[in-house]
Amino acid sequence: SVQFITDADLTNGETVDFALHNPAEYCDDNPDIASSCFSSGDPLLPSSGAHPAADRPGIVTVPFNPPTTGTGDNFYPTTSAQVGATWGLTYQRSSRTLLAAAVVRRHSGFGPDGIGAIYRVDPSGIISPSLLIDLNTAGFPTGTSVGTITRTDLTADSADPNRDPNAFDTVGKEGIGGISLSEDESTLWVMNLYSRSLLEIQIGVPATTPTAGDITVHPVPDPGCSDGEFRPWAVKAYQGQVYVGGVCSGELPYSGKNTDTSDLSAHIYRHDPAGAAGNFTPVFDFPLDYPRGVLSREGANQPDAEWLPWIDEWSDIGAPMPDPNSGPFGQTMYPQPMFTAIEFDTDGSMVLGLNDRAGMQLGNENYGPNDSTTYEGVAGGDILRVCVNAGGNYELEANGSCAGLTGTRIGNNEGPGGGEFFGEDVYQTTHQEVTLGGLTIYPGTRQVVSTAFDPDPDGPYRSGGFRWFDIDDGTLADYYVVFGQDQVIGSGAADQPSSMGKAAGLGDVELLCDQAPIEIGNRVWRDTDGDGVQDPDELPLENVTVELYRNGSLAGTATTDANGEYYFTSGTDPSDSDTTDNIIHDTGVGIHPRTGTPGGDSEYEIRIPNANGASQQAALNGLS
Repeated sequence: SVQFITDADLTNGETVDFALHNPAEYCDDNPDIASSCFSSGDPLLPSSGAHPAADRPGIVTVPFNPPTTGTGDNFYPTTSAQVGATWGLTYQRSSRTLLAAAVVRRHSGFGPDGIGAIYRVDPSGIISPSLLIDLNTAGFPTGTSVGTITRTDLTADSADPNRDPNAFDTVGKEGIGGISLSEDESTLWVMNLYSRSLLEIQIGVPATTPTAGDITVHPVPDPGCSDGEFRPWAVKAYQGQVYVGGVCSGELPYSGKNTDTSDLSAHIYRHDPAGAAGNFTPVFDFPLDYPRGVLSREGANQPDAEWLPWIDEWSDIGAPMPDPNSGPFGQTMYPQPMFTAIEFDTDGSMVLGLNDRAGMQLGNENYGPNDSTTYEGVAGGDILRVCVNAGGNYELEANGSCAGLTGTRIGNNEGPGGGEFFGEDVYQTTHQEVTLGGLTIYPGTRQVVSTAFDPDPDGPYRSGGFRWFDIDDGTLADYYVVFGQDQVIGSGAADQPSSMGKAAGLGDVELLCDQAPIEIGNRVWRDTDGDGVQDPDELPLENVTVELYRNGSLAGTATTDANGEYYFTSGTDPSDSDTTDNIIHDTGVGIHPRTGTPGGDSEYEIRIPNANGASQQAALNGLS
């Protein structure tokens, strides 16, 4: 782009601004958001029951600006039979492809390609999901303890309780955690929970199945955990760097279980893709022994939500389990931190998502691993603000404030320093920690979206959906219910075990932004000295007709304005035939999911018609 400035523009010390834009940070108005759905049962088993696990949704999308009531804007691009239980999501906007990675979630079975699968999903639902890569068969094992594809004692019908015993201790230790795409969309970053390694996978645009030679393994360093293991999960590619997050789990020794919460801490590392393999730099860490609210006020037990060390056995949860006074299901809870999401604000500050491991170990009226008693799981995740202070350093929120920003619950004794920035993560007075560790930020709206159980503060309980928080003051801006009370996701019917109720019923959150628009053009001017350079004293040419050709065919025309400027602009929908604002129709390469038509690179040409001769344009009179 060219900008001419006169002496008069600067006589009084004025400055001239010139805008630069990162296309990876672009997002259109009201995009969809996507999340993984967790339903009870094994989607790979045939069922003649009323609620086959295979038919339950695998992924749900809703508009970023949600409807005010109901669940009518749910759209399900996949079934559970096609992808199974997934968590990590990332969106290749140039090919309009959502990538979804398999996860170990107790009571919810894998998809057809098992524990190491990463699937390609068309968010429009027109093209069926397909396998991008199975890490296990590619030689990068993600675990076998829970079974690589089939699971023990999962039911075919989602209405039938199941036990899924081997998955209890496997949650957070095997399978795939977070995933993220590089800004050029050609590199997929994947957290292998089993090897505790960050995988750098070259997938190209559009995403194609990589070979073993396209994968580089970066073992994530151990920060030196006391009486525990380092358990990484979160992955975020941001401004050319890759950030990973994990927790010191405090899980050792297993004999008698560890109850020392001072062993719990969260850690963030930064990996430089341009550096040596395996390079990681510590970025920020903080303890996880801060006070939290009450997990549930139902029944006689009202357990605090303070994080507890990871456990490996069902019996570690303790008695009474369930609480006989907590309602029809018996509420069961044991909050264990998993660091599952890192999102960046425009100033480089961070919002962090912590999932409750118990939320992924428990269900809604599902059996214990070795009994026929049903239990109602209650999760208790968290959402935290990490700001950049005046000295340019990271600073964790303290008593609801963060580097000059003031949140919603100062002094409530439920967060670092005795307060909470995002303090409206409550359901009435019953549950004081309802978020589930999935996050996304839409910077232009100043809002962060988190998964939550009982998302409507006055709505149905044992439900799941999203909450929108203001990123500058932590207030609750909106909410949306994906599945209602004990609702079979996707059918609208009531059936208690099918959805996950107050346990983790949804996975990560991904914003499905379109590609940044493209403009071709700029300026036609009179080259007085004929040297081909735009000199500052050379005047623009107004009212010149300019044509854009695509692959040899006329795509549109434009006329230069008083500054000699013209632009041909891309639209967001290649099926749009309005050539005034949608001249450029490229979608990258491959098949476009909405139209089913080939995309692919196009060859563009700028032409000025009638530049010479008898029919010369009037604006070019006397010029050649």
